[in-house]
Amino acid sequence: MSDRPKPEIVPEARRVLDEYLRTISFRSEVYFRGQVCEDWYLDTSGSGHINVHVVCHGDCWFRLPGLSESLQLHEGDVVVLPHDATHLLLSAPTLPAEYGVISKPHQITHDRGKPGTALFCGYLIVDQSTYANVFKMLPEYLIIRSHHGEEAKQFRALIDLLFSETQAEHVGTGAILDRLADAMMFYVIRHSLAQGAQSTGLLVALLDKQIRPALVAMCDEPAQAWTVDILAEKVFMSRSSFAERFNALVGKTPIEFLAEWRMQLARRWLERDRLSVAEVAQRCGYQSETAFSKAFKRIAGIGPGEYRRARTPK
Repeated sequence: MSDRPKPEIVPEARRVLDEYLRTISFRSEVYFRGQVCEDWYLDTSGSGHINVHVVCHGDCWFRLPGLSESLQLHEGDVVVLPHDATHLLLSAPTLPAEYGVISKPHQITHDRGKPGTALFCGYLIVDQSTYANVFKMLPEYLIIRSHHGEEAKQFRALIDLLFSETQAEHVGTGAILDRLADAMMFYVIRHSLAQGAQSTGLLVALLDKQIRPALVAMCDEPAQAWTVDILAEKVFMSRSSFAERFNALVGKTPIEFLAEWRMQLARRWLERDRLSVAEVAQRCGYQSETAFSKAFKRIAGIGPGEYRRARTPK
C-alpha cells in the first residue's frame, strides 16, 4: 500500500464516513478463480462494473492502452479498475495480446507447488449513489501492494485466507468466497479513500471545514426538513456561496445528497431491520407514504414495497 501521507480525518468526519459505509449497497461477483500457466492473457472489461483482480501467488503483468509500458504484479497485489476500463493481465510484458479477448488455454486448480499464476478475478457491483460518492472520481486504475506498509498486514491476511479458500472444495466454499470478496471490497474502499485521489466526493467534502457541518447535520438528522437556506445559515455562508461550494465538492446539490442519503438509510431499514414502509417514510422525514414511495422509486428504480419483498428470505 502507498506510503504517501494520508488526509487527516477528524473524528466527526470519520464517524459520518463509517456510518455511510455501513449503508452502502453492493455485491461481489466472482468471475474467475484458478491458476493459469504458460502464455495467457485476459481482459474482463465490458461488464459495466468495477473490475478487481487479486494475484494469489506467482507474478503477471498489467497493461492499459494509455500506459507506456506494462506494470509487473506480484503475489498479494490487487488491481482495481473503478470505471471498467479496457485492460489486460498477461503472463509476460511483451506477449502479443488483444484487448477485449481472454486467452487462458492452460488452467489448473490453485497449487503453490506448480508453476503458473493463481488469480482471483471478480466484479464489484454498486448502486449509482455509492459509485458517485466513492468511486467516480478515482483514477482509471489502482494497484494495492499488500506487502507494502504496516497497514497492509490485515489486507494480506485476508488475501491469504481468500487463496486458502479457493483451494477448498468444501460445503459453503462459494458462499465464503463471496463474503471474503465483500470484506476485501471494504479494504479497497478504505485504501482508495485514504489515498486522497478524489477531487470530489463524500470524503473530500467531509475534509472541508465549511461544508462538513452541513453534511454531518443531514447525516445525523435525516428526518429534518433541511433546506439550502437552513444549511447555509448553519455553516455561516450565503445561500449562493454554500450551494456552489457544496456542489463543487460533493458533485451534487445539498438536496440531491439529502435525498440519496435518506434512500440509502431506507434501503437498510427495509432490508436489514425489516421496518414497514410507513415507519421508514417517517424516519426519512416524509409526511406521507406516497411522497416517500415516489422519492424511493426515483432513486432506487423500484418502489419500497417491491424492494422489501424482493429481499425477504424465502
